[in-house]
Amino acid sequence: MLHTTHPADTGTGQGRPAGPAAVRFSLICLFAGAFAVGTDGFMIAGLLPQIAREFTTTTAVAAQLVTVFAVTYALGAPVLASLLAGVGQRTLLMIALGALGAMNALAASAPSLVVLFAARIAAALAACLYTPTATVVAGRLATDERRGRALSVIAAGLATSIATGVPLGALVGERFGWRATFTGIAILSATAATAVRLVLPKVVAGPPPVALRARLAAVRTPGVYRVLATTLLGVLAGYLGYTYAAPVSAAAGASGELAVILACFGAGATCGSILSGAAADRYGQPLVLRAGLTLQASALAALAALDLAGPRLGVIPAALAFTLLGVGSFNYGAPQQRRLMELAPGSATTLVSLNSSAIYAGIGLSGAVGGLTLQASPAANCLAGAAIAVVTALIAHHRRTEERKQPCPAAQVPITTRRSAFSSPAQPASSGYACCHC
Repeated sequence: MLHTTHPADTGTGQGRPAGPAAVRFSLICLFAGAFAVGTDGFMIAGLLPQIAREFTTTTAVAAQLVTVFAVTYALGAPVLASLLAGVGQRTLLMIALGALGAMNALAASAPSLVVLFAARIAAALAACLYTPTATVVAGRLATDERRGRALSVIAAGLATSIATGVPLGALVGERFGWRATFTGIAILSATAATAVRLVLPKVVAGPPPVALRARLAAVRTPGVYRVLATTLLGVLAGYLGYTYAAPVSAAAGASGELAVILACFGAGATCGSILSGAAADRYGQPLVLRAGLTLQASALAALAALDLAGPRLGVIPAALAFTLLGVGSFNYGAPQQRRLMELAPGSATTLVSLNSSAIYAGIGLSGAVGGLTLQASPAANCLAGAAIAVVTALIAHHRRTEERKQPCPAAQVPITTRRSAFSSPAQPASSGYACCHC
């Protein structure tokens, strides 16, 4: 599976020779930044009761900190991608991580709930600037045959934050207060920003600024809207289980073991993020996507069955089901991003930011949909998620069938190079034609 890469696509004015070690250290820096962004985005759920008590409000009101973060991220990602298109991408990464650190420092010292809300909105803007930019940079640092693996680094950073960063943040919050957790993320973000400045070469400059309407026109590229739709629906299906992990796991026999359940989901999410990138390189995005959706549907159906069977089976079956759910639910990073970069290379940053928006839209919708289905029972909530996963798999299969019936436009596009953004200008480029679908 080849991707046609032109100098304009990478945005590099000139190549820069570097060995595998330089690429590896650069990806480690991007991973650290993604870990900081993920921890910032997910850890606050465990701090809501403390925040509510300090500001003498209800947990439901404090929970809107999660809502405003998700909504701001979803709406801000494509807008910032357009407004800052002409800024060098290493500079964008440093700005995003620096702003994230500053806003977490502001949150740690917030004198009121209003200031905390403002800090979370600004932090969401920083996060939605970092993740798509880091994803595009990671993809361009790698050669075509290893692009999926490189893209999975960012998704793995986000997933690892769930497995380790979120529990650690909750532990710090319990022992030292919720403000200490925000302080820790501020320090982590500043460290990651420094690492990006010192390690990541200035190899990518943004393309000339383009109006937001023109950039969003890339959505009309055949196949793009289906990729974004499958991302949104797939994340919605998985997060119906994760967002309501407490009642779902308790009904499935793991009452009082929420920490274990969340750790299992996080471990599965980390594995899914890493494996999906390598699998997309080897087997292609469609097969990987369908496999992830199958895992989601199976895990959610198993949780519904455990709920109906009662709590007598204990924590192990529920833990295994949540582990599989994590694997399947974090299957929408590298494969989907790779596919979008193949469909419209010149609009990669915009489309990757829209994919991030779709992810956060799915997370936001899971709260609303789950609030309705849980009124029936946790089993009904899980069955709704399984049904959404099955429908999404059918959409993905229908898209693949349509693509096979149509001639591939990439078959007529000459390959000018398959180099990464680190490649030497003297390195010979391959030539010929390649199909991005087959």
